[in-house]
Amino acid sequence: MSVHYQITDEDRNHASIAAWLEARHPDIVGRALAARCDGALLDLNGPVPPAAELEILTFDDEEGREAYRHTASHVMAQAVKRLVPAAKLAIGPAIADGFYYDFDSPEKFSPEFLERVEAEMRKIIAADYSTERLEMSR
Repeated sequence: MSVHYQITDEDRNHASIAAWLEARHPDIVGRALAARCDGALLDLNGPVPPAAELEILTFDDEEGREAYRHTASHVMAQAVKRLVPAAKLAIGPAIADGFYYDFDSPEKFSPEFLERVEAEMRKIIAADYSTERLEMSR
């Protein structure tokens, strides 16, 4: 379940929510997936908000699972693009039981191909790339 923390002025000196967690609450770092403050979902790479309380979401929380699945869909898309550069991406939302992605690809998505996608996803995850949330206008 989510964990609530009180925020002090000193806490806001950290570069991000993730950095604050590492310094102040290392016990939850490996489980933290997102944060919520004043009802808004926050990326852990974002700044510590100017509020009195911060809720840290884990996989035990619906919004934590959704954040996890959303990120996993991007990892899968990256893996498919590495294996099939000509593949075109459509939508890839998180859903109640996981996530999916629509692809327009010259490669048939056979069980053997999906094993290659999973192996490529493991490589991407092992590389531990930093992630950055970008919000773009349409």
